[in-house]
Amino acid sequence: MMQKTWRTATVLALISLGMAACGGDDEEPASAATFDKPPLKIVEQIAIPGDPSTGEAGVNAAIKAINDAGGVDGRPIEIEYCEGSDTNKAQQCARDAVADKDVLAAVNNLDIFGGFTPTASEGGLPGVGLLAANEADFACETCYFLGAGTLTTAGLPGLLADVVGSTKIAGAYYDVPSAQNRTHIIEDGVLAPRGLELIANVPIPPDATDLAPIVAALPQDADGLYISSTQDQSVKIILQARKAGADYPIAVPLLTFSLSALNELVGDQGTDVYAASFFDSESAGYAQYQKELGDKAGSDVDNACALNGWLAVHLFADMVEKAGADDVTRESLSAALQGTSDYDTQGLTPPLDWTTPQDAVGGALPRIMNSAIVAYKYDPEKGELERVGDETFIDIFGSDS
Repeated sequence: MMQKTWRTATVLALISLGMAACGGDDEEPASAATFDKPPLKIVEQIAIPGDPSTGEAGVNAAIKAINDAGGVDGRPIEIEYCEGSDTNKAQQCARDAVADKDVLAAVNNLDIFGGFTPTASEGGLPGVGLLAANEADFACETCYFLGAGTLTTAGLPGLLADVVGSTKIAGAYYDVPSAQNRTHIIEDGVLAPRGLELIANVPIPPDATDLAPIVAALPQDADGLYISSTQDQSVKIILQARKAGADYPIAVPLLTFSLSALNELVGDQGTDVYAASFFDSESAGYAQYQKELGDKAGSDVDNACALNGWLAVHLFADMVEKAGADDVTRESLSAALQGTSDYDTQGLTPPLDWTTPQDAVGGALPRIMNSAIVAYKYDPEKGELERVGDETFIDIFGSDS
């Protein structure tokens, strides 16, 4: 068990983040200050520049807090962002990161086009706190996930079944390979153990702006809908469904959705809307995240992607310290992670163990060690997300858990 998981900002000097931003939350680099030791370099590949799914707000908040407190044993963390908005760009981003021997890890990547992770893994670059998106990610031996990542969306039908009682569940998904690959996981790993199957699963073209045809394609007898798409498209589907008179419960992931977005963009049309995260917002770890996020807390960039990025950076710092900050390498960083079986996230997740493979779905997801989600229901009158369900953490692959 790690003796020191969290760092508190105690040093007043602000550190340059060395950013090469390619979209996100427009975080300004901190002013330069002097460190006697070289930086610890990390990289994040941005799949959808400008979208809240980048999680940059959380990444930058954690870096600032750690560097303000003197870095990791006197070494500051420095991050570079690169655009990976299609397969070729993602592959090039990974090749550049692998070639730069000073880059120790990739953090918080959402590799929806499937180009970054295989290239980086082949080159020996660890992925710390990546957001699992593709089947290749699920078996990536150099990847260390904090939770279900985009598989949170696979858990949405389970949420509808277990918490709401839905039996005729339909879906609408962002039509990219990562989402296509999740269909069999939903069917075989989530719904089949519950004796259910999807009654429809409608693809959403990534460039679609008019979502009325998507809603029209959904079965009228559905008693639950899950949406796996961008925030903009998800909002339009919710509003269009309610406008069309659909009153079935709707479940969305909190990867890109924020409470701020629900309040501002959905509001009183958000009746019977549920959400899932793999983080507990009532935990001590969440309170620390909110504190370090500062004035961005509660904004439209305050979502599970930002929280994942924040935790990923803290995990990276802890593992660097465990491996020995002065001479840490990619190999020693991976070894430190592989030997960690009880990482304390202060209640954000169950204790994390990267030593024991996941055996769900016939062992198809060995690297998704933590398959728990937390279920919430949106209260449009209070403008709040309230945790629901009998247990804090619900296993995606469990039945009635």
